[in-house]
Amino acid sequence: MTQAELRRLRRLLVLGLLSAALHLAVIAWMARPPARARAPAAAAQPALMVSLSAPASPAALAPSPAAETPPPLPPAPAPVEAASGAAGVATGEQAQTQSEASIQMPSVYAVQPPPPVALTYDVLEGPQQAARATPSRLLWESDGNNYTLRFENTPGADGGPSRTYTSVGKVDDGGIAPDSAQQEIDGGRTTSTRFDRETGRIEFDSGASVRLGPSGQDTASLLMQMTGMGLAEPDQFRGTLSFQVGAAGRHAIVRFDVVGLEQLEGASGILPAWHLSEQAAPGQARLEVWLAPSMKWFPVQLRSSAPNGQVTVQRLRSMAPGAPKP
Repeated sequence: MTQAELRRLRRLLVLGLLSAALHLAVIAWMARPPARARAPAAAAQPALMVSLSAPASPAALAPSPAAETPPPLPPAPAPVEAASGAAGVATGEQAQTQSEASIQMPSVYAVQPPPPVALTYDVLEGPQQAARATPSRLLWESDGNNYTLRFENTPGADGGPSRTYTSVGKVDDGGIAPDSAQQEIDGGRTTSTRFDRETGRIEFDSGASVRLGPSGQDTASLLMQMTGMGLAEPDQFRGTLSFQVGAAGRHAIVRFDVVGLEQLEGASGILPAWHLSEQAAPGQARLEVWLAPSMKWFPVQLRSSAPNGQVTVQRLRSMAPGAPKP
């Protein structure tokens, strides 16, 4: 037998073996019992989702629709009074606890402590916006860890006697953290407020106290808290901002609507500034603040509107570097 015939015979044997193996596999598959139907997968349980929208840039700020109007300001806690002992009447401590339970503390904002500064404001009052003889002055001293703040000749919300606010404290994770604050009315009566961070209480002269949130402010420190927010993260200025404020025997969660970027006309020309307007019920005083990014986010204008229609404006006259020591 020749070599060609041997190769041909081997190829035929290989093809025969492959054909036989294929037939055996088909027969085995056909003889297999039917597969059991697979049980349907259990329905997925709905997950609790929280939608976190990305912060909008101040340049993209648009007026909020009516459906997104923030809830009204909750009532401030009443001062603690002595227990009456009468049946069915809550003691002062119980009433205070119940009142605090209805207050939701604001979120903590990102804050960079402002640099030391001395700000001088012209005080304009009345329908003709006549200037007071003595301007108001804000002095902010800080080394980045501690601060001292003094705001002098500040007009009352009703255009009444001038006030001097003094605030002393630290800078912590919540931003500006006052330890104590004083309000002196026209060189006379003085009220004090203490922020006890060890016990977590705001304490007033009357003996009343309320719970202190992580970034509670007094009347003056609130302005530097706003400035520090702009320095740290400008995108925070959108929608409605909420702050816990305790001063002069009163306490409230104060809310400011971010109205938008406006052009203020001043002695040095046009100055872009962000306008914040306090939410106030009819018959209550309202504070408006303008913060200028080009002026390190310091307030360049303050406007107080009293229930009697009196409007008082504090407009920045000059800004100078302050002392760094607290």
